[in-house]
Amino acid sequence: MDRAEIEERGAPAKSVFVSYSRADQKRALPVIALLEGAGYKVWWDGLLEGGENYLPTTEAALNGADAVVVLWSKTSIDSHWVRDEAMNGRERGCLVPLSIDGAKAPLGFRQFQVLDVAKWRGGADAPEAAKILRAVAAQTGTAAPVQLAPSAPGFRPSRRMLIGGAVAAGAAGAAGIWWWRGRAAVPAGQINSVAVIPFENLSGDPAQAYLSDGISEEIRTVLAQNPLLKVIAQSSASTFREGKTAETEIAKQLDVAFILTGSVRKVGNQMRITARLTEGANGVDAWTQSFDRPATDLLAVESEIANRVADALTAKMGAESIEARSLNRSVRKGGTKNVAALDAFLKGQSLFYFGLDENDEREGLAKFEEAIALDPGYAAAHAARARAIPYIADNYGRPEDLPKAFQTALEAARQAVRLAPDMAEGHSALGYVLFTNFLDVKAARGPFERSMELAPGEEPINSWFARYAALTGRDVEAMKSAALALSLSPLDAAIQRGVGRIHFWARRYDQAIAALQRALEMAPGISNAHTMIGTALHMQGRTDEALAYHLKEPPSSVRLAGIAIVQQALGQADAARKSLADLVTEHGDHALYQQAQVHAQWGDREKAIECLEKAYPLRDSGLVFLKTDPMLDPVRNDPRIRQLLLRIGFA
Repeated sequence: MDRAEIEERGAPAKSVFVSYSRADQKRALPVIALLEGAGYKVWWDGLLEGGENYLPTTEAALNGADAVVVLWSKTSIDSHWVRDEAMNGRERGCLVPLSIDGAKAPLGFRQFQVLDVAKWRGGADAPEAAKILRAVAAQTGTAAPVQLAPSAPGFRPSRRMLIGGAVAAGAAGAAGIWWWRGRAAVPAGQINSVAVIPFENLSGDPAQAYLSDGISEEIRTVLAQNPLLKVIAQSSASTFREGKTAETEIAKQLDVAFILTGSVRKVGNQMRITARLTEGANGVDAWTQSFDRPATDLLAVESEIANRVADALTAKMGAESIEARSLNRSVRKGGTKNVAALDAFLKGQSLFYFGLDENDEREGLAKFEEAIALDPGYAAAHAARARAIPYIADNYGRPEDLPKAFQTALEAARQAVRLAPDMAEGHSALGYVLFTNFLDVKAARGPFERSMELAPGEEPINSWFARYAALTGRDVEAMKSAALALSLSPLDAAIQRGVGRIHFWARRYDQAIAALQRALEMAPGISNAHTMIGTALHMQGRTDEALAYHLKEPPSSVRLAGIAIVQQALGQADAARKSLADLVTEHGDHALYQQAQVHAQWGDREKAIECLEKAYPLRDSGLVFLKTDPMLDPVRNDPRIRQLLLRIGFA
């Protein structure tokens, strides 16, 4: 029974704040799930980084909570954040203290009876669970705790579960976040979590690397469609493609129980694929097998490997579980039965996502189109084409060519959805095109939400949804999806940068700067991170520091806009005017939104609005930031801005 069902039956949905140390997050999650399952509205947060501002939203949740559940441990008793939250509960008379490792409560809190749940393993039918529910019921005024059905190992949080608080702490603890897929939820590091490392190319021909990469990614995609598996995203798994890191260390860094590695050797029309599933805790092989097949059997062998891996995991999970036995039923949604089409698609992915320049990206698009020509029903290729077309048009095309490119992308995305209604990539691509290229916020919502229903455990789906949710003012949902994306790809600097952007749009500048700095630590050359830090510093009045960060950003329209704004704030009017002139000269109508930001920050309301109104008929993708961008706050209350927001579909 989840909260919605309880509310429908008339039971009160009381609010509970769960306080714990970030190091104890995995121990906290069963408590959160128990409370969520009992119908409580749960707010939970990780331990904030030293020096970070305490989030107003978190403080409001704490002050408004009907009960404050504090998890005392050897770690949390030394946390000033946990103590402050516990003091709030003590002073308001709604404290529920638990000991999760036998630790005593610190001085000042020992007058309260502490429930010892150190031996509790998360079962909702365990005596400890009943004690927790009785204690919370007493503090919230609930007549009696909701009776829960016995649970399997681990827990099953509802989709309503709040995850925003953990990411608000800087997202460093997001690797411990849980995810859900309708029937069950799987915690990081448990038996059914796996990372598929790009297979090694043993063909002796570097040009065949796309094949080994593609085979491993297709296997990953098949596995990721299983509702009971946590599968690490390709972006983080690819970090270990060189094979120089031990499986035990990979498992530790990615927080998974199993590692799948392999190799591909293709000679003529013959192919040998070797796959090996290793236990991350000890490096012991759980399963290994070689497959000798003609190249024409590529599709069959990918599915066979994925199912053999699923079988091995099923054995580890326990074959008595009906849900476990369902693991080997996964198939590639939106795929193809045409080997040549698959080959072209794999080449397209390699070129478009891992290429070096415009030529590679255009050739990648050409390969997606070749795959479609070979198999017009190849939905995954249509979805990839829908992503590639507007990206190339936006970055390398002429403004006058954009409408046609965007329309072509829209048709490709719609075709992907028609061909494979249950493939999340198609819905996500459709939402992206409608939102970013057609500036149709309302139309984009349905596809984005459908993509999350179909693949709530896929990193790219969560990343794109997080961006949409953040830019439409749905901050809690944005942080939830961003946290999940980061847990599925903890080594991806782009996701970390996305977390920083979400904080920035919500005016949480300290958290934004911290997340963006982590992104730069992962990938020093990642675009837009330096200039966004500079903008956050400028919004805090730290203008000298801001200029230094903008100057570190590689040449771009956002860099020039940031520099022009900061120079004006520093009193360098001539230099600022030159930077704006360079922005107009170098980027023209491609940068109308950035020009509007500059004029807004300079106090030129009319010029800023003129740029925005000129940008709208050109479908300037910068306008997706209009609702949340702090740089436009000086003109936000103008009726013309409100009218433009309505035209785009922002509520």
